[in-house]
Amino acid sequence: MADNSIEFIGKQLQNIQAELREMKFAAEVERRNNRSAFDKLVVEVGIKLGTFETTIEHRLRQVDNQLATVRQQLDRIEQLLTARGPSS
Repeated sequence: MADNSIEFIGKQLQNIQAELREMKFAAEVERRNNRSAFDKLVVEVGIKLGTFETTIEHRLRQVDNQLATVRQQLDRIEQLLTARGPSS
């Protein structure tokens, strides 16, 4: 009877070890998948930030150009007013 109990316990231990190996493998696969998903997320966020930065730079250049145009127009108006002389 003792031999049967020891064999039963041995088989149970083997089953437990097999389940632990499967769990370890599954955890490793999940860790790799999570790392892959994290890396993809980092790349995606980087691309979005780069696109956002490029868009902002483009719009700032447009605003600078518009401000330069307004300054030129104000300078012309000032020249015209100066040329007219003091108003009465």
